[in-house]
Amino acid sequence: MRKAQELGTELMIKPADASILACAITAGCHFLYTKDEKLIKAAEPLEEIKVSKPPSLDLPEQKQLF
Repeated sequence: MRKAQELGTELMIKPADASILACAITAGCHFLYTKDEKLIKAAEPLEEIKVSKPPSLDLPEQKQLF
């Protein structure tokens, strides 16, 4: 909880985003994927985690079954 409060104040992000980010950092995650452009930009100064858009999945085209 304290880490979330620190991140929220330091990065000027919403409490929910700060909680998610704090949980990821505390869990030892190196990456956090999100489509939230504001969170990606706000988290740029952090050295302990990289926040970015999820990688694209190049899935093979599925055949029509019916």
